[in-house]
Amino acid sequence: MLSGEHEYAGKRFGGGWLGYFPEGVFYGPQAQLTDSAGFVMQFPGPSGSPFHSRLDTERGRVLVREAGGRFEDGICVWPDGRKQDAHEALMEAIYGKDAEYPPPAYSEQVWINTANMAWEPSEMPGVSVKRLGYFNLRGPAIQMIKLEPGASIPAGTTGAFMIRYIYEGEAEYRGEVFPAVTNMYYPPQTAYEGMSTATGATILSVELQAQIPGTKIALSEPPLPYRI
Repeated sequence: MLSGEHEYAGKRFGGGWLGYFPEGVFYGPQAQLTDSAGFVMQFPGPSGSPFHSRLDTERGRVLVREAGGRFEDGICVWPDGRKQDAHEALMEAIYGKDAEYPPPAYSEQVWINTANMAWEPSEMPGVSVKRLGYFNLRGPAIQMIKLEPGASIPAGTTGAFMIRYIYEGEAEYRGEVFPAVTNMYYPPQTAYEGMSTATGATILSVELQAQIPGTKIALSEPPLPYRI
């Protein structure tokens, strides 16, 4: 979360908190308590259970409505009065079968107060890191990278999916300066250039192993732990 205050499952979280919602774990109830901003990233879990796109979601809504269902505050109400979780109803409409949930490897959501974690120096001048967590065998591997004014991080090639958000400040990439909040996405086996900053920047970096949708078959290397 960047700012504001949210409530998840009876607990309150504000700016600087990072939440990981493992597959098979309840993610609610939730409420936005104040004006707020944050990043949201959704991706398949290690079981290979399919993850549907926004286009799939829209198609599912159409199918549910054609079957007589209506959505009310996160609930799907069917013509016979039966109530069903809206997301579950969408899943069943999209895939044409009863929803299946993988057994959870975690008991609940994982929340990290990044403000209470110390910055650790790296081998690169002016660059420090907060290693927030490496979950499952496929990831996500999550860290924050802080660049002091004038610092830079090197070019490289990804082995897995890599997503980087400029969390604070601004950074230069390919000759262009990008402010917060900018997202950079790199598919597996993508060459990327180095990044630098004149004024300072903090980056949130997430890596994930690619897999064939709906299967456990890997399409890339696993995340490199805490790549800079």
